[in-house]
Amino acid sequence: TSPEDWDRVMAVNLRGSFNAARAALPSMKAQGSGRMLFTSSITGPQVSSPGHGDYSASKAGINGFIRAAALEFSGYGITVNGVEPGNILTEGMKL
Repeated sequence: TSPEDWDRVMAVNLRGSFNAARAALPSMKAQGSGRMLFTSSITGPQVSSPGHGDYSASKAGINGFIRAAALEFSGYGITVNGVEPGNILTEGMKL
């Protein structure tokens, strides 16, 4: 994995989730409730595959963010959850 690929995957997967939460948070806080749902993956936190360290690390990071955000936002009536779809063998999963 090149540093450029690593940065791109982190920007899309991890920073994208962070940015979505930041955008939604003010209105959810104001109304006193809200639901955030993020897509992670079984790849990363539980399983990985050769050549996909950037993807696995980004998805493991999302899981950590989900846990932290759930604790941080619960006092505002906001729940934060994630779904972890499993692997599906596609061309992108092949080396």
